[in-house]
Amino acid sequence: MAHRRSLLGLGFFSLVAAVAVTQACGGTSDGVGPATPSSEAGTGDETGSTDQDAAPPPADAAADGETISDGGSNIDPDAGIGDDAGIDGGPCNTVANTATPVTSTCVSFAPVLGGGTLVAGTYFLTHVAALAPQNFCQTKFVPTGFKETIDLTVAAGVGTAETVTTIGGGATRHRTTTLTPAATDKSPLQAASVCPVGAPASVPYATNLVAGKQELVMRLPYGKGEALYRYEKQ
Repeated sequence: MAHRRSLLGLGFFSLVAAVAVTQACGGTSDGVGPATPSSEAGTGDETGSTDQDAAPPPADAAADGETISDGGSNIDPDAGIGDDAGIDGGPCNTVANTATPVTSTCVSFAPVLGGGTLVAGTYFLTHVAALAPQNFCQTKFVPTGFKETIDLTVAAGVGTAETVTTIGGGATRHRTTTLTPAATDKSPLQAASVCPVGAPASVPYATNLVAGKQELVMRLPYGKGEALYRYEKQ
């Protein structure tokens, strides 16, 4: 799973970031999937727990999926994001991070993400659910703060995500990423960071109207593992 890059950077994934958070604290390196103020971010020195019922179902998620039986990872907010750790791609865009901070949770079930037509607009990151075995979620998981805003434009079905992301007390990151769904808007999409330039990654996703709100969910890196990142159109 290490080949995937978060757009957060998830920025988009950090879409946006299509960036991968490659540094982790605690957990194992076998798992697979970012931003709140530092006061809300977990530290690598404490053991966290989470409510398995805290994470709402992702947009357009099928009833089937997979139970996470191995892996699990935490994020070191001070370690930076992916290959551009310590570098802010500020020139990539001037998007302001006006999203409300959120704190990650941990879940042991990953639903199937069925794709969908990308919808243009400004999105806020509203939920981050790290994927890990139940025992890891209950005994080793350390919540981390995230804050991310995405400006998404769409042309001929292909999205361009301009993202600004903060994880824990770390530095702000700006990134621009193209999101190209598979044929007939099927999952996964190909996320390619164009600023800064990065290799494309295959990203499972789903987008749909939920309670009158357009949502976008992506399965992206989280430390040495993965998480479900949910964004809501404003």
